[in-house]
Amino acid sequence: MAQYLGGQNAESIKTCHTVLGLQPDFSPARVLLAFTLYMQGSVDEAAQVAAQGLHDPNPFPYLYYVHAVALLKLESKDYDSILKDLTFAER
Repeated sequence: MAQYLGGQNAESIKTCHTVLGLQPDFSPARVLLAFTLYMQGSVDEAAQVAAQGLHDPNPFPYLYYVHAVALLKLESKDYDSILKDLTFAER
């Protein structure tokens, strides 16, 4: 998170990939990765990272929000998934 907040987006992405390589189900790293990708304009990749993380045993709640926002940005017509994501995020 410090790397992202310090403007070191590429380093933040690399660190998240490293952490997820060591601990694939570490949802906070996946949220940060998806968010960073989204913020730098890699929306499709952000949606893929978020969607993959939703299959983790205990996905971090903000992952649902990032996934929904990415789908909206991509102008997805998968409204059921978007609404389901937002409902989970709200809980």
